[in-house]
Amino acid sequence: MTQGRKFTMPQHTEPERRNVFSQLLQSQILLLSPVLLFVALVSIGNAQPPDPARGQMLYENHCRFCHTSKVHERPNKPRLTRAQLRSIVNEWQRQEGLSWTAQDTADVVDYLVRTRYQRLKE
Repeated sequence: MTQGRKFTMPQHTEPERRNVFSQLLQSQILLLSPVLLFVALVSIGNAQPPDPARGQMLYENHCRFCHTSKVHERPNKPRLTRAQLRSIVNEWQRQEGLSWTAQDTADVVDYLVRTRYQRLKE
């Protein structure tokens, strides 16, 4: 009769285990790289130019209740950059729990720039 052999796992040192883990991680990254690149390119390709009509709709439905025209026509209104205005709009939509996308924010900012903040700082 033939006796069956027992299979034993080889014992690896800590540096060997790290090397195996590193190689596994590198192979996973190489496999995922094309997928991540595709997702990034699709996301960039789907970016739309700002839509001021949509921005007006969002503004009138979500902001105008508190932000009457008096807010934008006050005498000491600060001159803002587009980035500062975007930051303000983004912060307020977050505080209101609106969960706007970057496109939503861009649309509202574009509407405000065209109608309320024509003289932005550069």
